[in-house]
Amino acid sequence: MSEKLDRDIHKLLTVLNRDEAMRNFKKKYYEDFFFSYRDSVSDINEEIIRVYDSPDCEKELMSAADSLVEFAKSERDRAIFFRRTVVLVDMQCMMVFYVL
Repeated sequence: MSEKLDRDIHKLLTVLNRDEAMRNFKKKYYEDFFFSYRDSVSDINEEIIRVYDSPDCEKELMSAADSLVEFAKSERDRAIFFRRTVVLVDMQCMMVFYVL
């Protein structure tokens, strides 16, 4: 099992500051900002690629996905009631940014 993914996959949701990401979501800044983000999560990307080559690929990726979901749930639950929706939208935006 990939302990690195289980331990660090939450970086995909937390490495970016939402306000900073939104400020840089402009044609003029986006490319540099994206490359900076990509560099900051390169260890996670490399581990995901490594896991794809493992015999237990599906099991390891499901475990990492479960870790990510558990982290997101704990972040949502830690937020005060009125900020929960904002926290969820922020994490969704970070996943969209990562996937794109």
